[in-house]
Amino acid sequence: MVIITISEKKVTKYCTYCAEEIDAKAEVCPKCGVRQPKQDESK
Repeated sequence: MVIITISEKKVTKYCTYCAEEIDAKAEVCPKCGVRQPKQDESK
């Protein structure tokens, strides 16, 4: 499950490994370096 939040017009999500708040479009977490799962944008 990927949680996405919108704060101050910045779309973010939480890293699936370290739970750091990162940019929603990030493919890799800048804190821990773990590749993030791709978002299903067909919904």
